[in-house]
Amino acid sequence: MDIKRTQPGQVNWNRAAESEPAAKPDAPAPAGLEKAAAGPLHAIGAEFKRADLNTDKWHAILRRSIDALMDSSSQRRGALPAADRQKISDLLAADPIFTMRVFHYWEKNLN
Repeated sequence: MDIKRTQPGQVNWNRAAESEPAAKPDAPAPAGLEKAAAGPLHAIGAEFKRADLNTDKWHAILRRSIDALMDSSSQRRGALPAADRQKISDLLAADPIFTMRVFHYWEKNLN
């Protein structure tokens, strides 16, 4: 096996891999929360409307979303004790970045 040295700033790409076209998916894969949440959050989306995001129902949507995500992860990794589950749920509900992502997810996916 020969190792080809390159000069600083040059890249030695494998040209054979570039000549083959990459397979393109039919639809773009959702990123971040959307990819992980597609299944568990489906039932919640049937109960609420986009207008509910700006009302008092937002907190219920957020808590139900967190519970659904935790249920789906516990099926794969095992159940948490109730006290630990509540602490994690409270932590996620208080996290502004997480709540913003959940809000944007529902803003895009509710009717």
